Amino acid sequence: LAARRDPERTSQDWDHLAMQEPDPIKRARIYEEALRALPESASMAAYAAVFFETSSATVEQAEDLHLRAVGLAGSDAGVLTNYANFLTDIRRDHDSAEALYQRAFEADPNRVNTLGNYANFLRRVRQDLNGAEALYRRVLDIDPNRASTLGNYALLLADDRLDYDAAEALFARALEIDPNHANHLSNYARFLAGIRQDYAAADALYKRALEAAPSDARRLRDYEEFLASVPEPGTTMGGAFKSARKIDPADDSDFGF
Repeated sequence: LAARRDPERTSQDWDHLAMQEPDPIKRARIYEEALRALPESASMAAYAAVFFETSSATVEQAEDLHLRAVGLAGSDAGVLTNYANFLTDIRRDHDSAEALYQRAFEADPNRVNTLGNYANFLRRVRQDLNGAEALYRRVLDIDPNRASTLGNYALLLADDRLDYDAAEALFARALEIDPNHANHLSNYARFLAGIRQDYAAADALYKRALEAAPSDARRLRDYEEFLASVPEPGTTMGGAFKSARKIDPADDSDFGF
């Protein structure tokens, strides 16, 4: 408690302290205390907003914090991107979200998190594949080892471009950089099952995804659907990859600061 009252604690310190707390109720209290300690901090409001999006708080409470952060930060690209993500994923207010992505892009045109999130938006919401691909490439020019972008670009190549060899190379690079990322493991497993029909390799990756995120219901669902769809010996899997990805093409977007 004495450490938490430290007047020198920054918003990053508070966020780190909160993320170390496994109990979501206690974590929420830490964020509430942080907001009282740093009432004029845009980054503190933004950190809390991102947490409250997935907590028991209401959507309105989370949005109030995003608006507070934007009001305090002005043209901070990270804060603008976080609110744009919220408007995309929670509010489904895509026009307002795109305006914020563009504001963030103008504030910092080389910020890879903003570029990656906007690329995901263009692909998934606007179906602007050329625009999304250009941004993925730009991110990788700046940071060739950004695993989240490698994974998302691989999905575009596999799902939309049908460039399977290039997609597999990116899936493999993403896992080489971040070998325990549950989403990359699951997405690559789905690719191996549906496109390569390498069910043994897919099974191994699904199991690794479950080991990486044992409490993630989505990963368990992915593996159960895989087991239910594996064909009998001598048959093929048909369109299993495309039908599976309709459920959830990806959830490993660049997010946060």
